[in-house]
Amino acid sequence: MEEEKEVKQTSKPKKRKRKKIIAPIFLLAAVIAIGIGILFNYLGNPKRIMAEAVDKLSNGVDELFQGQEEQNSYTTNSDVNLSVESDYISYLASVDPTYQPFVDLFNNISKLDTNVTVIQDVEQEKLLAEISTNLNGENLLDFRYLIQENQAYYFIRNFLSTYIQMGDNDYFASLEKNGALEDQQYLYDFMMDSFKRNLKDSYFKKEKVTTELEGKNQETTKVTLILDDHNASELASNILQDLQADKRSSEILSAYDPEFSDQSIEVVENTDTEEALMLSVYTTSWNYTARKYELSYSYDGTESFQLSYEEQENRGVLQITMDDQVITATIEEKDNKTVITYYDQNDNQIGTMEITKDGENFDLSYQYDSDGAGILLELHSKTNNTTTNTTFQFLISAEDISILDIQADVTTEKTEAKEITEDVSNAVREDSITEEQQEQLQQIFTNFLLALFGGQDGINL
Repeated sequence: MEEEKEVKQTSKPKKRKRKKIIAPIFLLAAVIAIGIGILFNYLGNPKRIMAEAVDKLSNGVDELFQGQEEQNSYTTNSDVNLSVESDYISYLASVDPTYQPFVDLFNNISKLDTNVTVIQDVEQEKLLAEISTNLNGENLLDFRYLIQENQAYYFIRNFLSTYIQMGDNDYFASLEKNGALEDQQYLYDFMMDSFKRNLKDSYFKKEKVTTELEGKNQETTKVTLILDDHNASELASNILQDLQADKRSSEILSAYDPEFSDQSIEVVENTDTEEALMLSVYTTSWNYTARKYELSYSYDGTESFQLSYEEQENRGVLQITMDDQVITATIEEKDNKTVITYYDQNDNQIGTMEITKDGENFDLSYQYDSDGAGILLELHSKTNNTTTNTTFQFLISAEDISILDIQADVTTEKTEAKEITEDVSNAVREDSITEEQQEQLQQIFTNFLLALFGGQDGINL
């Protein structure tokens, strides 16, 4: 009996030890469960989802700021050659002579020899642009545009012997403001932060929906920011107040508008119509990862426009719906090339666009073809040291017949700014030009157009 007592007594400490181990495990599990709950509550918070979506969608804007350059002084000299053709107009002229002047117009445009020179001197705050156009060796038009001492002038050969003063011009003031890239970047970042900070829970709608992702129906959580009259005006008013309260933002914007600090936006409380712009984010239900973005507009409860973007594994899919018409575009990027393919609502391919950016070289090619009608757009720009060559083509065709075919070849040489020595001491004000002089000026442009039309009589200009 005594031995049994001893055995029972020795077993009791083991039971207490087991309890001591189990209690912390339960406590740890509870902490983990609470942590997971807090995490999922944080991940599923509509404001967090929308703020993260806005950050993601606006990533490309930073690249735009980085791609800009401060404005500086320079001289550019460009030779421009144009070519315009139309099989359709030529056919019409062959059966109806009244169309012949348009054939002559296209032929003469193709023979034009045009030179464009631009000199910008930022330090002296002067700008001179000159266009000279010749046809068959004869000068048709010589036009100069000058900005000097915050005044704009123009000069036309064979009109007056002096410049004509147009009035005040703040080009260089605006150039200085727009050139402050750091200020632009600061304003953009501040406004985006203010936008996210001023979002309210009442602006959002959160729901479980089934949506198509990568061609399959999937359960998602849809978070929608509803910008109706009240929400939009309240949000805009709060952002404006943040800008006015921020010293640097206020200083930057006051340079554009001296009365910026006094501006206000009235918050709309009630409206008779239900009009709203809605930004929706579709997320996977278990970890709230954004998979699809949607922008839509509704009026009185009817959705009239919708634009959506879905991120897939190797591409993006953009879809535009308007008035029951649907256009889909797939976007694929590889190295320096972006390829966009367009489809109609029946999934028939109707066009492609390829964009290539390699340093200072740029290529764009767009083709559209539907029911025998076609559009072609080509733009190629290549820079070698200080010389840039740009070629352009815009073609509209139907059944392999060109309706309009415009081509351009521009070669531009960029060098340091030359000195601008134009004399405006004898300039006359534009409002002082007499009626007789106005008629003379009109005749100069009429003669220019007549020369392009081949000097044809009976053309109504």
